[in-house]
Amino acid sequence: MAACFHRPAPPARMRPILSAAALLTVLALPVSAQEPSHIPVPVPPPDPSSAAELIPPLAPAGPRPLAEIQGVIDTVDSQILGLLNQRAALTAEALQRVEPDKAQPGGFQPGRQAALLRRLAVDNRGPLPSTALARIWTEIIGASIRVEQTLTVAFAGHETIAAPLAVEYFGTGMTMVRARTPDALLEMVATDQAHVGVVELDSGDDSNRWWRRLLEPVNGRRLRVVARLPFLPPAPGHVRATGFVVAPFDADPSGRDRLLLAVDADSGTSAKAAGTALGVLGWRGVSVLDQGDIDSGRGFLVEADKPETLPPEPDPASGVLWRVVAVGGYAAPLTAGE
Repeated sequence: MAACFHRPAPPARMRPILSAAALLTVLALPVSAQEPSHIPVPVPPPDPSSAAELIPPLAPAGPRPLAEIQGVIDTVDSQILGLLNQRAALTAEALQRVEPDKAQPGGFQPGRQAALLRRLAVDNRGPLPSTALARIWTEIIGASIRVEQTLTVAFAGHETIAAPLAVEYFGTGMTMVRARTPDALLEMVATDQAHVGVVELDSGDDSNRWWRRLLEPVNGRRLRVVARLPFLPPAPGHVRATGFVVAPFDADPSGRDRLLLAVDADSGTSAKAAGTALGVLGWRGVSVLDQGDIDSGRGFLVEADKPETLPPEPDPASGVLWRVVAVGGYAAPLTAGE
């Protein structure tokens, strides 16, 4: 049985902005999830003028002594610290301005986060690789949000796969709760025992395809897939696995999004035949991610480009498909070339 949690009451005042320990977390990027430190630090008000200050040039004419270079690094580190805390303060202010009926649990906005990481990849001129910057910003985003709100993430699947997928996507400042099965994870999210859940696509139980449960409300609540993991290209030597984030809300748009479809078809239908039939209906960019037998037929989990207008429903009397249902939508993950 998965553990439950009790969400703390909102604090009477803003919790401390990024502590020294949290800053080290941002820069060191440890792989284990743990609660951030709460050592009080004076919070300076955001100072727009400081962002415009010139950072000392990194490549002046002629070589510089090592001590001078190290001094410049110290100056840059101080500027980074000030800007990170300004960003955290602005994030806290923004979260307080969100209308209650539009607020997402835990301040999680998967579409906005994806759009930001894409923009950074486009703007980056090096020498740091874009994937490294994206991982740093993942920690910055998570740490900034957690100043005001707590995010509890349930995970299910192989512990050595599902848990790292969650940490890489949400950062290390979240509270993690293990669910024994994907079904238990869905129940936890539906009953507010967790804000969101991370479930591995191949959870090790072929007889129970968890995504089929998204076709109907779970405990009276509609759950959706709002992100595909990993969002960033896997680092060399890392496990290449697929996971999804499940939440009780739809993902906000990112500007380049995909839909996740549950497709029912005739028994014996192949993945190729299902993809062809979807193409005839008007679906584009079709990719079959999972499949399995269902009552008197075959079920497929399919990713497709998000269309401006949904294609027509299939006609069971004239084709192999019975129905096509969107069970989620999310930002297209970054590719190695971005």
